[in-house]
Amino acid sequence: MSIKQRRILYIFFILIFLIITPLISLYATGYKIGGDFKIQKTGALIIDTTPPGAKISLNSKTQKKFLKNIFTKNNGYLLSPAKIKNLKPGEYDVLLELPGHWSWQKKLNIKPGKSTYIEDVNLFKNDVPILVSNGNFNDFIINPKDENIVAIDNNSLKLINQTNFEINNFDFASSSFSQKNNEINLKNIVFSPNKERLIINNFIFDENDWKNPIDLKKIIGENLSEIKWGNDNIIYYQEKNNIYSFNLNSKLSKNILKSSEINDFIIKEDLLYTIEADISSTFLNVWDLKKNEYLKKISLPFSRYKFINPEHSLINLYEYEHKILHLIDPFSEFRPLKETINNISEDCTWINENKLLYHNDSEIWILDIINGSSVKKTLLTRISEKIKNAIWHSSNNYVFYEVENKIRTIELDDRNNYNITEIINLKNLENIYLNKKGNLIFFYAKIGNQEGIYKLYIQ
Repeated sequence: MSIKQRRILYIFFILIFLIITPLISLYATGYKIGGDFKIQKTGALIIDTTPPGAKISLNSKTQKKFLKNIFTKNNGYLLSPAKIKNLKPGEYDVLLELPGHWSWQKKLNIKPGKSTYIEDVNLFKNDVPILVSNGNFNDFIINPKDENIVAIDNNSLKLINQTNFEINNFDFASSSFSQKNNEINLKNIVFSPNKERLIINNFIFDENDWKNPIDLKKIIGENLSEIKWGNDNIIYYQEKNNIYSFNLNSKLSKNILKSSEINDFIIKEDLLYTIEADISSTFLNVWDLKKNEYLKKISLPFSRYKFINPEHSLINLYEYEHKILHLIDPFSEFRPLKETINNISEDCTWINENKLLYHNDSEIWILDIINGSSVKKTLLTRISEKIKNAIWHSSNNYVFYEVENKIRTIELDDRNNYNITEIINLKNLENIYLNKKGNLIFFYAKIGNQEGIYKLYIQ
């Protein structure tokens, strides 16, 4: 090689160095040169999913690891969790795919000098339902403690064990369980505090002795109503306009209140709350059971009310004729009525002390109590189909809801609207329940010729 050629090659490499070094420095510090040769500050996308291992596509282009992208055409996909750096600012169509799971897709904006996070993304399984129990069930409910199933099948009340699938039956056809089957609503059953016993109509069932329930009408009398738990061994009930306590161990009753007209009552921490009415007025009254004295009387709009969500610190009064929920702090000196929610279904659920999930026939909402006083209401979806039920997922980032023959989920990330995924579509689908872990859905459906209670693994 001549001296001239060497000089040319030397100068060439110097020029390459001078050109490439600034570009590498810009790239390393988060800059790129745009199409108009302007230097742009880039952004980053940070992705995490449950389960991990999802393939990532941006604007229909599957992302690959840098070195594997050079040496191979088919392998080396970039999988979640991942951080994608040096993205030009703008809108990206992000697609996450994992075999055997429903895909996740959303348009997100990448901003210069900032990281955009895709966190708490649950990729739910696209699985096949499993038959738990075959039968034409009128209704069923899940015990929140052990997730055993309590179901009505024709004239039999079944307890289906979720561990060994053992089925215990109680035949109420010839008993005084109910005069009419349509009076039995398992949505209104009351579990004892330890969740080992439950009240259905006038019977107390024990999961450990399912076939021998306690018939309260035989022990107490025919006129009792509104049976409720105090603790695991004490129940309270109403007989006309009297409220009694009953000790299940001693089998003794005690009259604790007599009034003119009691519409409903609850027991909370040694306090008795009653809804009482006269010809033109309705009142919320508070009684101290330990001191046996009256504490408070709050006037309400004249209507018919019932107590719901007794575990919450606020009194939840449901005006069922007008579908209105009143949230009341009876001991507030300034404003006992904290909030009124109109057009709300009775089966609303407190997710925690400050967050309420509720719905009506066409909308799903979340109410947030901020700093114990102000209230924020957020609309999650509004649809033309009738919403039958809405359930909070244990990840705190999803709501499952039921419409005719379908189960859908809403992801609670409102960037570019809420993601909605249809999990399943089946004939005669009814009564959805999520287990505590959030990895399993129970429902009633007909698949082929098999009708009954099914479970579906979603995680």
